[in-house]
Amino acid sequence: MNNKYARICWNTLGWRMPSGDARRIETGQSYTVTHGFGHEEWLFNFEWLIDGYRYGFLQPIGKHYKRYAEHNCSILLYTVTPEQKTLLVGIIRHAYVPGKEVLDDVLRVTDDAGWLQTMRDDVERVKGDVAVLSRPSARELANIRFRPEDVEIFDPMRRVVGAHKISNIPRRYHPYDWTDGFPDTTSQPPPRARTDPRRAEDERTRAAQEGGIVDPRHVRLQNRLYGFLCNKFREGAVHYERDFVDVAVENADGITFYEIKMETTAKRCIRQAMGQLVEYAHYPESSKAGRLVVVGDAPPTDEDRSYLSFLRREYGMPIFYSCFDWDSGALQEEN
Repeated sequence: MNNKYARICWNTLGWRMPSGDARRIETGQSYTVTHGFGHEEWLFNFEWLIDGYRYGFLQPIGKHYKRYAEHNCSILLYTVTPEQKTLLVGIIRHAYVPGKEVLDDVLRVTDDAGWLQTMRDDVERVKGDVAVLSRPSARELANIRFRPEDVEIFDPMRRVVGAHKISNIPRRYHPYDWTDGFPDTTSQPPPRARTDPRRAEDERTRAAQEGGIVDPRHVRLQNRLYGFLCNKFREGAVHYERDFVDVAVENADGITFYEIKMETTAKRCIRQAMGQLVEYAHYPESSKAGRLVVVGDAPPTDEDRSYLSFLRREYGMPIFYSCFDWDSGALQEEN
């Protein structure tokens, strides 16, 4: 099986849950237009792991499932913006297309764990067609398997420029062979929830309200992190949302602040959390914590580790990143 280009629908929530954006920009009778969501919109929800693997869905793979079943490949993901720009999202390396029996087991686990009901709730939230998830087939929920550490998200995503087959595709979600390296690209900022600057103030207000919605996965990770730290440290040493800090630990070594971010890359988690941690620890003029730890569920890259090491060395910032492992319920080594 050749490596593949695979399109995923437009999503402003990192493909961790449906955002409701794709149906507003696609035309014709595409699945997202018809049903209000795409099954790939949970692709990077790394809370839902089975034996360390994420089982996700890609429509281009589903179209030719029988041909691809029980084969491996790497997949270059791309999406199309509201302005009809083609962006490279990232790479899934060592993806595997499981056979029918495996996917039947995945469906059972997904239902038993309550994930299927969460998917229905997510679709209802964006006013999509919940009925299509009432009794889904196994292949409607998953058709690829991969490990989170084999995912590389481009940050920022890169816009495809010039003539290329994925920027002018007559068949919307066709699995083109990825045998030609990378298309010519240029840097592109990450997606925003609203892209039309002409909208009125009430639209901007709604966008701000949407941005303020608490991701339930954030709360679940916060609760599990709190439990993990309570088991690790003495009673009374761990504090939950004290002075707005997600979790804090106070022991003989000093105080550590933990700030959780549910982003698709460690880089984005660090970017989102750093300002908050510095403010919590030092605003307006004090030192309330000696260690600052960003927590996410995205594995860090070597570049992320180098970046944090540089900040500690160059500026003396005691900032670290630690990946939370949903399978074990443990916080991995700080970087």
